[in-house]
Amino acid sequence: MKHVFFVFSPFHIALTNKIIEDCAIVNYMVIIFYEGGDAKVRYAESLFGKEHVRSFEIKKGLGVFLLIYDLLLMSKKYKYGKVIAYTASPKSFWFRFFFSRLARVETFNVMDDGVGVLDMKGYFMKPDGPIKRWFLKICLIKDDYLIFLERIDIYYKFYEFRSVYDRFCSKRLAVKPLFLSGAESCEDNQLNMVDFDPVRIFLTGPFSERGFVSKDTELKLYEKVVEKFGIHFFLKHPSDSLDKYNGCSFRFLDTELYAEQIIELLSKKRKVELYSFSSSVLVNFNGANNVKVYCLESFAIPAMSIHKELNVNILRLEDDS
Repeated sequence: MKHVFFVFSPFHIALTNKIIEDCAIVNYMVIIFYEGGDAKVRYAESLFGKEHVRSFEIKKGLGVFLLIYDLLLMSKKYKYGKVIAYTASPKSFWFRFFFSRLARVETFNVMDDGVGVLDMKGYFMKPDGPIKRWFLKICLIKDDYLIFLERIDIYYKFYEFRSVYDRFCSKRLAVKPLFLSGAESCEDNQLNMVDFDPVRIFLTGPFSERGFVSKDTELKLYEKVVEKFGIHFFLKHPSDSLDKYNGCSFRFLDTELYAEQIIELLSKKRKVELYSFSSSVLVNFNGANNVKVYCLESFAIPAMSIHKELNVNILRLEDDS
């Protein structure tokens, strides 16, 4: 029986690694969907080995149809065999398209997908929109998202708070990933050069890529953040476009490590202050030793209500209209 994991972020990969270790899974495949750079693919390959990893770049325009074709070819390998499926993003079209091609799913399991799953009125609790329903129908995907969630067998739970998946699944298993797995022996020159104490780090987000604000508005907000809070370094979101910061003077921590690994390593030697408009990393480190987290909000990018409910410090930028 094949265990197939569908992941989209380094956090998902860390959760997957812990599940594989805890359950002593040997026969598995990790399917990674990525955009904005393939660092997460290399990270997964370092943990699982290239033979256990398949990656697909999420593209736009005509690239969407090429990706659908590639997934069709890939799904044929699993169509008639027994499969145990895992994902952190059951709302994703790409996961649901692949899943709909599997004939013998023994169990369908989910794991936490960052702080968004804690918002009981947010994106992960809303049904598919009309355009997406139309596209799903064309691709022969029958179940609406909320109906699809009723099929969950096991919920691998990282957060201690109530989440969307708790409403649909009663069988829960706690999973606590070791963020430093795969990084214990890493001597990263970028981190060795950090000598600020405290070091103030800003975590970016794909806000212009997702259409929340224009690129110019986003970058102007970031400039205000640097000026107001004295940011030393930026950490890119994995879905940031590769050319987004061309011509900008921001100083980035350019490393193969992902955010949680960087912060854990830095906080062993110095105090760390984290700033972001919206990031699961803030919740992951809220209350951690040597780490202070601050959720920013502005007129253009308001703070998520869940950050307020979880008592994350909220800092307001002056009106940016």
